[in-house]
Amino acid sequence: MLYNRQGKIVDAMGIKIWRVLLTTHVFLPDYSSGTEILTFNTAIELQRLGYEVEVCTGFPARPGLADSQRFDSYEYAGIKVNSSFIMPSRWGAIKCCRGRIQQPFLCALVSRILGEF
Repeated sequence: MLYNRQGKIVDAMGIKIWRVLLTTHVFLPDYSSGTEILTFNTAIELQRLGYEVEVCTGFPARPGLADSQRFDSYEYAGIKVNSSFIMPSRWGAIKCCRGRIQQPFLCALVSRILGEF
């Protein structure tokens, strides 16, 4: 990866490379239904077009995990994936209230990833 003076990622000619963050509730390889396949295919096509792509996703957690143990990063088919282990609620994987995520560790993950963009 090349960087310009402002710290932005650029190609060999110094042209800024656009970065895309895709989000989904769960992702490959553990889950492989409609949303996961759509997200994967979108990421592959964006990479083919020259974009830098990452996926931010969740994964059901087992009870008793400390917040510091709820993060994982891996690569799937050339796509960087950031995952957080979340506790399912009866309203879905991420409990929201007035548009705000009510799981601070998940907010920390998303904030860290967006800060890198």
